[in-house]
Amino acid sequence: IKRFITHEDYWGHVTKEHSNDIALVKLTRPFDFAASRGRIGTVCLAVKLPLPGKFVTVAGWGKTSPSKCKVYVLGI
Repeated sequence: IKRFITHEDYWGHVTKEHSNDIALVKLTRPFDFAASRGRIGTVCLAVKLPLPGKFVTVAGWGKTSPSKCKVYVLGI
């Protein structure tokens, strides 16, 4: 791993709060997706950065609020 970038407002490592629990990983060399046998894939990145104050869409697994159970189907 060359660089691990977490959201600037993520404090879960301190407070156990999971808001903004998203990160990017930059690798030092290309990843062999074939070796993952379909368990790991790529995502499409935007061509342009979103304007400040605008909403974006992300996909992932996990809790969507503290009172809800963890999901096992990808949500967008």
